[in-house]
Amino acid sequence: MEPRPRDRLDRRLAAGRLSARHVRAIGRALAALRGAAGGDGLSCESVFVRKKEVQLAPAPGGVGADDVAALVRELRARGTARRAEQLAASFVLAADDYALYGRLGALADEPLVIATGGRVASGKSTVAKAVSRRLAAPRVVADRVRETLLADAPDGTGHELAWAPDFGARVYGGLFARAEDVLASRRAVVLDACFPSAARRREAAALARRHGARFVFAHCEAPPEDIARRLRWRDVRDGTEPGAWEKIANELEAQWEPPRASEPGRLVRVDTHQQRRAWLRALRVAKREPA
Repeated sequence: MEPRPRDRLDRRLAAGRLSARHVRAIGRALAALRGAAGGDGLSCESVFVRKKEVQLAPAPGGVGADDVAALVRELRARGTARRAEQLAASFVLAADDYALYGRLGALADEPLVIATGGRVASGKSTVAKAVSRRLAAPRVVADRVRETLLADAPDGTGHELAWAPDFGARVYGGLFARAEDVLASRRAVVLDACFPSAARRREAAALARRHGARFVFAHCEAPPEDIARRLRWRDVRDGTEPGAWEKIANELEAQWEPPRASEPGRLVRVDTHQQRRAWLRALRVAKREPA
């Protein structure tokens, strides 16, 4: 059945009814539809938004990165630059295709690297999501990079790879490589990882320096009772035995090196027990104030 005309993306734009939630849904849907070759190109007239899904008309056999880039550029041309950036950020996260930013061209802006880190269950990923959405900036997630590396390993070797001495370095290497694609287009990027050591944080600062970007490290902290509650929730979420995540957290605690003010970039301590508005105010990223 042909989608109803009132659901068409360009009509939503004209009526000012295109929310960030819809834009994220479009990005995820385009990532799921991605194929080896795109169709005849996407436009605001060929994308239809429903409450729980996104449809393309006519539906192509696959959506290529060039198609997505064309749609992002059209959104910018229609005066909705923020929605365009939200669409790009949502697509690259879902598709793990940060090379899209090479197709979009550079912005006349100051690039920015925000790295969120901290102990297990300190709330770093929640902060990273909030900052990414506030800035309409792409988020690169270490856990996603890890999953991709393990999925790409030859059959039966994933377990051995996960325990290889250099596996952590490969994960962070993949994290930084994806961020390079974003920073080359002079955009902000949010890095979502633990950054447990000063060496890892210096690598992130060096990444920013190579691109003339400011570097902010958000050290996420939470009261012990909050962390304990989150660890119990993870056991339920993952179906592990009670206390499994607490054991993991205790093992990783030995690797944690508290950040120091003398490290490169700007250090901001974020108490994730507080309200979200307090995080963003503490980071001072909404207005991109200088360090």
